[in-house]
Amino acid sequence: MGLPWQCDAFSCQQVVMQADFPTAVWWPALLPIDVLPEEYYRNMMRDDLPADQRLRFFESRVAWSRGVAGIGYHANASYWDGITNMIALWERMGFVVKRPGPAGDPRLAAIPGEVYVEVGRGNMEGRFRWSPSMGDLPN
Repeated sequence: MGLPWQCDAFSCQQVVMQADFPTAVWWPALLPIDVLPEEYYRNMMRDDLPADQRLRFFESRVAWSRGVAGIGYHANASYWDGITNMIALWERMGFVVKRPGPAGDPRLAAIPGEVYVEVGRGNMEGRFRWSPSMGDLPN
C-alpha cells in the first residue's frame, strides 16, 4: 500500500467513470467520499435558524477530496504527481468524527441523532514542489 496509505486508496477511489461505475468503487468503505463539513454542522445545530435551512445544511455534503488537485490514477499531470501531492497534503485533509444531531424538533426528524462530521481540515493550497533533479515534468 502507499505511504501514507491514503494516497493509494485515494487514487483508486477517484476512478469514477460514469458509464461503467457511477459511484466510487474501489475503496469506499475506508475513505470518506462526501462529507458534512464542520461549518455546515455548526449551522445545522443553530436554534436561531429555520428548520428548512438547518436541514439544507445537513443535506449539503461536499467531496472530501475537494481542493486536492492532481490526485488519482487519472491525474492531469501524472500518477506520480498525484501520489506526491497526496503525501504532501493528506495531513491537512479532514477527519470524520461522530457528533450529536439536533434533538427535539420534529421538523428535523430527517437528521439522525448522531451525524458524522469532517473536522480539522486545513488549507489545501500546498503544491508539489518540483526541482530539476526530479527529471522532466510530464507534458
